[in-house]
Amino acid sequence: CTYTRRITLYKLAEQIWATKIAYWHHKDDIITTLFMNINSSKRLKIMLPVNKMRKWDFSIIRPMVYLREDEIIKYCDRNKITPFSWDCPLSKIGERNNIKNILIDLEIKLPWFVDNLFEAYIKKVWIETI
Repeated sequence: CTYTRRITLYKLAEQIWATKIAYWHHKDDIITTLFMNINSSKRLKIMLPVNKMRKWDFSIIRPMVYLREDEIIKYCDRNKITPFSWDCPLSKIGERNNIKNILIDLEIKLPWFVDNLFEAYIKKVWIETI
């Protein structure tokens, strides 16, 4: 699902001469993806807040990376905003959902775990890429 959506979006961006594509990845997405990458490819790889695409003539930006998913949900509820629905058939049974649940359990025992890991990783990786 993800690959097909991404390539379709990139081709559309190229057709309309877009210079930026904004994704709505939030802090929880970033950390979940980090753990998925550690588990599946044994690499410390993370989504950057700004990523200049080599093959395409635009950048990916992620303006929501400093917000937690629950903060976004509360904001949408307060302002009567209906979030876009992503109905991938594997979303409830896939690795991302499993990792998400592990992180939820971990934060019960270690409050601020995701925030602290995010801050540590920003200092190490994102600042080095600037």
